Amino acid sequence: MQTRWHTLTKLLIVIATPIITVLIPIRLAMQPWTVPFLYSLPNFPPEAYGMSDAERLRLGLIGMDSVIGPRGVQVLREARLSDGTPAFNEREIRHMQDVRDLIGWLFPLHTVITALAGVAVMALAVRPDTRRLAGSALMAGVIFTGVSVVGLAIFAVVGWDLFFTTFHRIFFEGDTWLFLATDTLIRLYPEIFWFTITLMIGGAILGECAVLAAIGGALLRSKLQAV
Repeated sequence: MQTRWHTLTKLLIVIATPIITVLIPIRLAMQPWTVPFLYSLPNFPPEAYGMSDAERLRLGLIGMDSVIGPRGVQVLREARLSDGTPAFNEREIRHMQDVRDLIGWLFPLHTVITALAGVAVMALAVRPDTRRLAGSALMAGVIFTGVSVVGLAIFAVVGWDLFFTTFHRIFFEGDTWLFLATDTLIRLYPEIFWFTITLMIGGAILGECAVLAAIGGALLRSKLQAV
């Protein structure tokens, strides 16, 4: 018999699934390896204003360090171009601080939600009489996530500019994320950088969904075999 506690536990799993599966690849992508990897792709455009590959890589890693490293945006204030001038202006620094502030609460929240959902799945899966509920909750969460991700992926491919703008307006106040083509952040991270990352994250999410669906199916079958 499904009690109210079982219903709430299933609901937690379903709601948590897209949050968990989306943020795992985002957290993995926001690491230093991303910059040299994307720069090495054959379709990645060269820097248009004379920055050398070595300088671009150096500053690209500094930009990533400003949002995940211990010193924060101070590394941007200290960064210099090859001619000795400041590499980043105040607008760029404010935006990177906004990004750092966002992940400063979003990533810990993701950790908490992942832990709660994991406990919820185990609480249902550990008992033979509720194992089927764990499987159905995972399957529902996978379907919810898959449909959402496919819809967003179509949105991103068909209308990238609108997708990119909408994302920034949701997560950032004001217009500090708008830059000139000559600003360092745009030179380091052009739209193809974010478009490629978005596709990679989408593919990773679908892979995660496949794994969760396999686990959910196994839980459903184990219950049926036990009857």
